[in-house]
Amino acid sequence: MPRPLFFCCSLLALPCAAIAASAAPPTSAVPTSAPPVSLAPLQVTAVSGVAESLARIPMTVELVSPATSSEVQPLWLGEILNRLPGVFFAQFRGPVDAPAIRLPVSADNTVLYLEDNLPLQSPISFTSEAFVFSGALTSFGGIEVLKGPGTALHGSDAFAGVVNVKSLAPTATPTGSLRVAGGSFGAAELRGEISNGFANNQAFRLAGSFAREDGWRNNTGWDRAQALLRHRWSSATTEINTLLLVSDFDSQMAGQLTATVFNANPRSDGLAPAVPRDQARDTRKYLRLSSELTHTFSQGLTAQVTPYLRHIDSNYMNIWQPAIVPVTSEQTDTGGLIARLYADWSERAQTVLGLDTEATRLHATVTQILPTTTVFGSVFPTGKHYDYRVDYLNLAPYLQHTQQLGQDWTLVAGLRYEDARYDYDNRLSSGAHDAFFRPADHTDRFHALNPSLGLTWQFQLGQSLFARYAHGFRIPSAERLYALDSTQTAFTLKPEQIKSYELGYKAALADRVALTASAYLMRSYDGLTTGVGTPAGIITANGGRREYRGVEAQLAVRLTDEWSATLAAAVQDSTIISDQPGGADPRGVNGKTPNSQPSRLANLSLTWTPGFADRRLTVDFETQLLGSWWIDDQNTQKTPEEYISNLRARYALPRGWTLTAKALNLFDRHYATTAANTGFGARFRPGNPLTVTAGVEYAW
Repeated sequence: MPRPLFFCCSLLALPCAAIAASAAPPTSAVPTSAPPVSLAPLQVTAVSGVAESLARIPMTVELVSPATSSEVQPLWLGEILNRLPGVFFAQFRGPVDAPAIRLPVSADNTVLYLEDNLPLQSPISFTSEAFVFSGALTSFGGIEVLKGPGTALHGSDAFAGVVNVKSLAPTATPTGSLRVAGGSFGAAELRGEISNGFANNQAFRLAGSFAREDGWRNNTGWDRAQALLRHRWSSATTEINTLLLVSDFDSQMAGQLTATVFNANPRSDGLAPAVPRDQARDTRKYLRLSSELTHTFSQGLTAQVTPYLRHIDSNYMNIWQPAIVPVTSEQTDTGGLIARLYADWSERAQTVLGLDTEATRLHATVTQILPTTTVFGSVFPTGKHYDYRVDYLNLAPYLQHTQQLGQDWTLVAGLRYEDARYDYDNRLSSGAHDAFFRPADHTDRFHALNPSLGLTWQFQLGQSLFARYAHGFRIPSAERLYALDSTQTAFTLKPEQIKSYELGYKAALADRVALTASAYLMRSYDGLTTGVGTPAGIITANGGRREYRGVEAQLAVRLTDEWSATLAAAVQDSTIISDQPGGADPRGVNGKTPNSQPSRLANLSLTWTPGFADRRLTVDFETQLLGSWWIDDQNTQKTPEEYISNLRARYALPRGWTLTAKALNLFDRHYATTAANTGFGARFRPGNPLTVTAGVEYAW
């Protein structure tokens, strides 16, 4: 689709989405001035499972409000999350991305994804595409990003951070909204929801959305449909919140590009000639049903029990194996229960006692659809390469206590014990066959003990300092353990562990300035290292050690009644302490910086709400600094720094109507959203060029 220059010039005249430094009023309201800046009203639920003040929490937590999402109107959540300090989501295609929160960009399970405080997926079959499952782009009630290992309430995958997506709660009075939008490269979106109360003590919310895009690169089109239903029943002592979430996602797949193709023809799909493009697809179907029952026994004693069911059906082509392009199919069926007892001993002491249980069955197959072929001397036959089932059982008791010490000090201590088990059942012949090694049936056990301790000192009204120590872990996925090649042999693994130390500052000054800053040091150990040679064969083993360091800050300022600004910035550095067990260094990377971690990240947003337009017009100009990073662990190649600018505007019409428009990558910069060398030369994934969208919405 052509991108004529007049799109840029006319953008300011269009009503469009903007990002304010603080919460915005309802869509139909017209602000009289920028609201005051304050930390006190901000509430977080992902830390303890109930709402508590951000100011007293001894850890770095970033919040995204529903108003922000309404103003940005993203087609993928990285558009919002990349505005936070030290957070970078690398876009693969459409809404598919991979996170970097204090660690390098990775598709591995370094981040725990939640929706309404329940896990979106199981660690047995983790995917960074979790946002494709969530209802965040259908009914957005906010996002909470907890940085560093999670609290006692969080288990495996809460390694570098926790991202909790919240859906909008039902309302007792009739409310609703409808949005239609479209733009460059065939982008289209339809979204609507309604909510109301009935029978005096019940309310519901029904939301649905459909979004699609042709993709600016070849073979990158996608579409996603979602529906969400929430129901709330309440009495004097009991409340039941039930949620049904259904998602259906279908996407074409494109590969990464060599440096030559990246610079000469970035629209290329990067696929090898043998790859059947009509079958290079990624499809995901998702269903989750949960019901949270909260009962208050007395003024200081509350129980919360949440059973849930979850089904995920995933099918995708392994385009990174261009000679054979097998198709991976995974189905996971989960039944889980989260039970918590909240005891408020006094206004100064609260305890959470909990037990998480989950039972998941994974059925995975990998099937080659191309004719039998030989690659580097190994035979890859047509048909099934792997076919196995794994039953995952997890049991995790935990305790978290909050104690106020004196007038100004708050202590939070937590302890979680995790006991996880994989029962593996191979449904094909075991041992080495052709290019594969299939382990015989067996059981793997994983144990972890996670302590955490945090202290907050509110030394002055609106200002506080905090210190925190936390321990996190992540267990390996089933694929790492059971889908091996013929050079390998069976092995056992322990969870990878991480220790985090953090100091931070939070302040809201004179209702005009909000400032948060933190410094952290994280040390991981028992990292999973592939290609470790033994007399029996090559294995994956625990032994990698890394260190991650950084400083982050965010400053929000209400400059005048018309102008506000937000600056988020981070400087981060990492070191590979040991790449393999025993300090072995066959790749020559010990002491080097791991690839794919930007050295600097920054985002500056200037928001203008002019008085001459009666505060109905909001214009936001944003510039993101994407710092350079090493392309390889040997530190021989590096990306350049990039500055990506976006322009948004929004105009509130009378009677609940709003017009929006935006131009992303305003100056049409050619840049890479991922760049890495994993042994076959540097490969790049180009970022989107200038992209323009506009929409209209109605709210009541």
